[in-house]
Amino acid sequence: VAQKAFRRMPIAGVARLAAKHPSAKAACPTPNMGVGGCCGVRAVDDGFPSSREHCHWEPAYLKHVSLRDSCAQLQSLEREWEIVSASISQAECHGLHELRDSLQDLGSHPSCAQHPLHRQAQTLIRFLRGRDGDVRKADAMFRASMDWRHEFQVEAKIQQWRAELSAGATPRSRLFTAYGSDAEICLDKFGVPMWLMRLSVSDPAGMLREVGQDALLVNSIAKIEGMHSHLRRAMFREGKLIRGCVQIIDVGDYGDVPNWWSRMWATYNIGRPAFKVFDSNYPETTRKVFIVRMGSVTTSIYKLVKPIIPPRTNDKMRIFGHAAVAWADELRGEVPEDVDLPQFLCSDDAEALRVARPVGGMIPLGGDVPDELLRGVPAPAIDADDEAASCDPGPRGGGFFRMRRSRRGPLAIAAFGAVVVALLAFAWSTQHLDP
Repeated sequence: VAQKAFRRMPIAGVARLAAKHPSAKAACPTPNMGVGGCCGVRAVDDGFPSSREHCHWEPAYLKHVSLRDSCAQLQSLEREWEIVSASISQAECHGLHELRDSLQDLGSHPSCAQHPLHRQAQTLIRFLRGRDGDVRKADAMFRASMDWRHEFQVEAKIQQWRAELSAGATPRSRLFTAYGSDAEICLDKFGVPMWLMRLSVSDPAGMLREVGQDALLVNSIAKIEGMHSHLRRAMFREGKLIRGCVQIIDVGDYGDVPNWWSRMWATYNIGRPAFKVFDSNYPETTRKVFIVRMGSVTTSIYKLVKPIIPPRTNDKMRIFGHAAVAWADELRGEVPEDVDLPQFLCSDDAEALRVARPVGGMIPLGGDVPDELLRGVPAPAIDADDEAASCDPGPRGGGFFRMRRSRRGPLAIAAFGAVVVALLAFAWSTQHLDP
């Protein structure tokens, strides 16, 4: 009861409590009521900077309350509101405060009891933008998302899945490790991991067959939750609102993994349920999306549907054909000068494409993973150097790879269209972003 009372206590109440204990003023300064809000017990890995060492005040009659954590949370929330307020317009800030006030009753909601999501300015601004600044709609969206988090048991499932994936003892964890087709490849200019998705080598139908829809969804949600944690830490570190990560979607048909057409169609069909979850619960995950190595037909279909795509979606999407020289400079501009990108994203050299990571591949029936695959070279991580290479584009001509050519009958056209729809559906789920 005391914990709930303290978490729901307005900042003015915390100030009155601190006034009775002068030592608290220096240890836990009270934020401005106009910016902060209620505080709660600090959650693990929620993106808050640690400030426990500055919170030494703990009255004897509140020792059963995690006051040091609450103090650190309070200071973090105050700093968060300062950062976000300085990063947005006055009109948007007014809407943000209005949204926060309308959500005050969620302090006891299971999804907000430990994680004060209803008080986090960075979280609320994402939902506000997710509904184009309409406070009423953002309020409804946020409440529905909190209900979903509780009913789906997001935190518990993610914790269990990460432990299972790390141990690598179950068949499905071995499958994701050996045949996964997305990875965090390096840090961008804000210190946020860049997210690579190689649909070109993925086998979503095979993975669904072996692990099931729930495992696919939990794996994706775990990655998105991790990305938002990165974004929160970057916000505190940089002192400004970071509007999402950079995502690279590789859809090239290299011929190394068979059945490209059917795999792309499966990406669309299997991805639809996930798109709905992302759209409803994770607005503003990406700030820019590079879709690379699209074929001529795919590009033509995209140009046809482009007029009906919302302008803000078009602003963040970067559509490119097969030549890396078309996107290399722009992609290079998203990372610090001393950071190297994987060579296959900067060059069309055949050897660079051959050793590109993640490898992906067709999922074997029964899900048996050869031990040599697990002992192989891992997909590049944010601290990996073995896959780093210069971004200088290779010479035109003989050094460039040739895209695999296939007969483009009605099925091919449908599959190309499915790729476009799938990519646009994914972009729509994170459309309320600025580049």
